[in-house]
Amino acid sequence: MPDNRPQDAVLTDMQRFALRSEFGASYIYPALARMARDRELKGVLDQLHLELVEQIVHVREVMLELEGKPARGRFRRWVAAWALALVSPFIGIRFPLRLCQA
Repeated sequence: MPDNRPQDAVLTDMQRFALRSEFGASYIYPALARMARDRELKGVLDQLHLELVEQIVHVREVMLELEGKPARGRFRRWVAAWALALVSPFIGIRFPLRLCQA
């Protein structure tokens, strides 16, 4: 079924990819920061979290301007972020951080 409006395809992509990705990263950074032993790393993770919250607000605003319905959060991404944070002492922090970049 074709999109009714030109922005529908953009809104779909923003909801599926951009917003989900930002939610996932915004959940993992504070989880890793709570478990970080290094104060500097904790500060970097806290700062990344704040930046992502700003990005999520901006993406949601753009979606609202385009008459879309942005999600407020993603429960599965939150659970996955905490699971990754819990196993990070065993698998290392690199893998969870690389997922945030994907």
